[in-house]
Amino acid sequence: MLHHLSLGVTDLARSVAFYDTVLAPLGYVQVWADSTAVGYGLPGGDDKLAAEAPASSRGARPRIPFGIRRADP
Repeated sequence: MLHHLSLGVTDLARSVAFYDTVLAPLGYVQVWADSTAVGYGLPGGDDKLAAEAPASSRGARPRIPFGIRRADP
């Protein structure tokens, strides 16, 4: 089962404005933020989607990592 998705973005401020607007009708809000990324999810919950700026010092390109929920033993 998909746990979360991170979207690499080239302009974090512009992307945050976009995701704030398009995710609001779904009930998603910013659940955390720092200088390189912002996580979105339901209020009081974990992030399900994150917008992440690439590490410019490594010359990285935007990427799309995702997490898979671990099955309980």
